[in-house]
Amino acid sequence: MPAPRELQVAAIRVPTLIHNLTTVVTPSLPIGLAYVVAAIEDLADVEAVDAIAEKPEIADVTPFDDELSILGLTPAETVAAIGKTPDVCLVSSMFSAEWPLTRELVAGLRRAYPDCILIGGGEHFSAAPEYSLEHSDIDVCVLGEGEATARELIERIRADGRVPLDVAGTVARDRERGAVVRNGPRDRMLDLHEVPRPAWHKFNVAAFLDRGIGQFDDGRKGVRAMPFVASRGCPYRCTFCSNEAMWGTRWNARPPVDVLAEWTQLVERYGANHFDSCDLTAIVKRAWLVEFTELLIDADLGVTWGMPSGTRSEVLDAETLDLLRRSGCQDITYAPESGSDFILERMEKRISKPKMLDSMRACHEVGITAKANIILGHPEETRRHVAETYRFIFQVALTGVEDLMVSEISPYPGSEIFDGLVADGRIAMDDEYFRSLSFMTSLGTSNSYCRYSRRELQLYRLGAWVMFYAVSYLTRPRRIVRLLSDLASGHGSTRLAKGLINLGRRRANLRSAGDPAPVAKLPVGSG
Repeated sequence: MPAPRELQVAAIRVPTLIHNLTTVVTPSLPIGLAYVVAAIEDLADVEAVDAIAEKPEIADVTPFDDELSILGLTPAETVAAIGKTPDVCLVSSMFSAEWPLTRELVAGLRRAYPDCILIGGGEHFSAAPEYSLEHSDIDVCVLGEGEATARELIERIRADGRVPLDVAGTVARDRERGAVVRNGPRDRMLDLHEVPRPAWHKFNVAAFLDRGIGQFDDGRKGVRAMPFVASRGCPYRCTFCSNEAMWGTRWNARPPVDVLAEWTQLVERYGANHFDSCDLTAIVKRAWLVEFTELLIDADLGVTWGMPSGTRSEVLDAETLDLLRRSGCQDITYAPESGSDFILERMEKRISKPKMLDSMRACHEVGITAKANIILGHPEETRRHVAETYRFIFQVALTGVEDLMVSEISPYPGSEIFDGLVADGRIAMDDEYFRSLSFMTSLGTSNSYCRYSRRELQLYRLGAWVMFYAVSYLTRPRRIVRLLSDLASGHGSTRLAKGLINLGRRRANLRSAGDPAPVAKLPVGSG
């Protein structure tokens, strides 16, 4: 009797949508999907298809419509890139702004492989599983941490070839009854030391490393940057964040020695020389940070690292910042989000502005590049609150912070703000809403959910940028010289320079591309 055929699995990272006036785009390797692949690769023949890795240059985009472009392969090209006929497709979608492309990709997979089981995972599917099942051909949505749930799904499918409807941590489609089944939650993995490391050998790592593509933006040539995760979960409940739906509020960290061992392996295997933290809240416990930095200093790997995702400042004082610098840390992004005490309270941000300013100042003084993130447009924000944030931004510029990201509030599914806006009838989950999510970090105008118009919100964002960089450059004139040098060389050493260079290149590419390709267009409102 012949042995049963090995289960074939395609693990797919979807392409993403960016606004044509977006300045900062930081494509990086899909670390979440790589963790899931590591958890199942002994159960099946897994083929990783990373739509962005096949076309990662942010200047080389495909027109989607008059305002948005596709970074990576189109949905049709992504389906065509699958080499072996899959029994199961794992579709990973990080951001809800990708939904129009994700839906089209899922439809293409169903047409090409009608008998394939389609499993969705990642932030979007975790936050909006019922919606995703109703508006696409996905069979099962994996909620939150995916490793254990994906493993059980693959084991069950391998055993009987059917979609299991009772797996903890999933929402599944029961096609026979025409119903959606929401199962109970899966217990979180607490011993992260036992979680298999990302299966990078299945992915096109060279597409990023050989091009110097990653979240770093210090302008160094020859940087080979890898992402890493040292902790999961976040103990804070910011109302604009969907963390609780995806990861939960318990902060759980890997042993520092385990993170160091992973870095050592990546240096040896891929020639990595820089590491970017993807943690939700990288810095929570001072003791963990001190142990980790001291291990790095003693190991002397000759690498640099950074925290580009945004972190808090409670334990980042002069002593710990000096340890960070000595361990190779080159950049830290602070996430104050607002300068208004009222808005910070509504966001449940729970920060001390004076302490954060002190940390920013100390960060600059020890020689680490400091950056900051600000959000405007909170539903309860008024012009007075914007003025308070402007005063804070002025103070931030004086501390020596290098770059400022000013974005509009993004009401993502799974966040408290999103739920409130839906309840008030101010958000409907249609294509117009999903398109608007791609506008939030661009220079264009997007939906305004606050007490002033979208045009006014856009002007406030532009004004915040102008004020920050004017103060920063007037108090530190050498930065003007560096900016001009960066623009002349086409190689940015700051977020501002890199954003302007990339924006110019992408606009030139779009002008040469002509009209948007009809295959990419989707009807607004189709949901």
